[in-house]
Amino acid sequence: MCCPPRYIDLATRLVVVDLSAYNPMMDMWVGARAFIELPKSGGVVVSYQLTPVRLYSWTESDILSNILLEVVIAVFYAYVAVCIGVQRITYSVSHTVVCCAT
Repeated sequence: MCCPPRYIDLATRLVVVDLSAYNPMMDMWVGARAFIELPKSGGVVVSYQLTPVRLYSWTESDILSNILLEVVIAVFYAYVAVCIGVQRITYSVSHTVVCCAT
């Protein structure tokens, strides 16, 4: 390649930088996202977002309550999915146009 690609030029309006880091001492991941905006009026606007996540949040003392809560949430999601599916089926059946060629 004779010339390196130019990703940032005069037409660039937004640069997003995503990073992930793991801290083994706290057993946590953090997602960092930096936004660098280049408005048409000139200047640079920098903002960021940090999202800490603990992937394995269960401890030995509350494992039963966590499992119970996750089962309740899964049942609720299944109930909502079934209700939406039934509504779509009944809507599509009731609004079906039947043409009889005579």
